[in-house]
Amino acid sequence: MRVRFALSGALLLLLGSFGISQEITATILGTVVDSSGAAISGATIIVVNTDQAVVLRGPATSRSGEYVVPLLRLGHYDVTAEAPGFNRTSQIGIQLSVNDRRTINFVLQVRGQSEEIKVEADPLQVNLQNPTAEGLISGTQVRELAINTRNYSQLVALQPGVTTALDSDQPYVGVSSLAGGVNSMAYSVNGARDGQNNWTLDGADNVDRGSNHTLLTFPRH
Repeated sequence: MRVRFALSGALLLLLGSFGISQEITATILGTVVDSSGAAISGATIIVVNTDQAVVLRGPATSRSGEYVVPLLRLGHYDVTAEAPGFNRTSQIGIQLSVNDRRTINFVLQVRGQSEEIKVEADPLQVNLQNPTAEGLISGTQVRELAINTRNYSQLVALQPGVTTALDSDQPYVGVSSLAGGVNSMAYSVNGARDGQNNWTLDGADNVDRGSNHTLLTFPRH
């Protein structure tokens, strides 16, 4: 019974850690104010996933004019804010990637002749939510940049704060190198040990936990 209890506890811990690794959604948040900067409470936020033509109605803004729409699938979105007595305002072409927290603020104008204002979203946005140093390598970069061994991990070294202890700049595909040694993904991020990195594939752990230095699967691209 003790053995079964211990195994059950270990399984629950593994399931908990696996659930954390599955965080592959994004969040849109921001404020809604009028032209004088005063908060507009109770404004309606409408979020549209333009890839799937799905319309989501977010929570109304708080007394301070703030709103948060979490757990959004990755993709492209249009966000609209509307309130009685004000022109409807939209920001379109917002692209969400893994764990993004995109700040989309609205300034609503008192209703006049124009009934709706559309603003094209800036594709590049400074992270305003936390001081974390982070970067994103897009699928277009993986497909179109010249990677001699077609191992996408080479692009990690292009990110700020990343150094590598590889003997060459050519990590191979698979757990072993051509010479028969370990195909190590020896990247240090912001001074951390190169064995402390977490590599996931579609949210699932993709690291050989025997060494913490090699990847198990390399998606084709």
